[in-house]
Amino acid sequence: MPEGIHTKLMETLRVSGLPLNLHEGSILNFGRINYLFGSNGSGKSLTLKNIIQQSKNKLNSSPDLLGKGFFIQHIPVPKQDIFQDQYQFIDDPSSRELSGDLDPSVFYQELSDHPEILIRIRDSLQRYLGRHPNLIKRGINNVMNFLREDDKDVSPYSPNQESDGLRRLSLLLAYIYHPKCLILGIDEPELHLHPDMVSFLLEELNEEIKYGKQFFLATHSPEVIQIGKFDDYAYFYFDLKDKLKGRVALGIVIVM
Repeated sequence: MPEGIHTKLMETLRVSGLPLNLHEGSILNFGRINYLFGSNGSGKSLTLKNIIQQSKNKLNSSPDLLGKGFFIQHIPVPKQDIFQDQYQFIDDPSSRELSGDLDPSVFYQELSDHPEILIRIRDSLQRYLGRHPNLIKRGINNVMNFLREDDKDVSPYSPNQESDGLRRLSLLLAYIYHPKCLILGIDEPELHLHPDMVSFLLEELNEEIKYGKQFFLATHSPEVIQIGKFDDYAYFYFDLKDKLKGRVALGIVIVM
């Protein structure tokens, strides 16, 4: 467990600020792995952003955690290709202390600074898919290549030759495995991923909670909920119909 982390950073949240006062005042009691489930427009993504912001505020106000490199990460639904071959080195890796966030544009730099993360991604993808990423430095940039262990005669190849699912999985694993990422919020983690890959991803989340981490997943997929029922999880159902009826209702099931 990371130094100074003995309890969950986010224990509860009072819902507020959603359109039309949807679910206003509802109390969410969090586990280590938390699922926000519901239809479009039901408030789950906005609530996820609120969770991330409040957890950053807690991190930045905690004397036990501040200045030790911990950060909170929100991964939204990708709207552009953030899996390019190359990214510039960042000037000051500690700058995320100011925001409690890690810009996806420094993804490869983080892998260069933390070789243990790259090793874990390599081993996980080798175990699951029979290939692994290879990070090399070319000039001032980092370049991510993939290798296939089952074919020694094939040269490393660009991630642009891989599926969107594998590239997204590699990015998610980098944050899941990051030793300083206390809380990770993912919007639509199932995007581009085969159900088997989603199951693999959730198993990795469950392994990481023993290090004091928390995960928040906003999802449209009932399969994510079904295969992600671990020992310490919370499930929150955002019902859009109650918005249309003018009532406030938030179904909550918690297993601890």
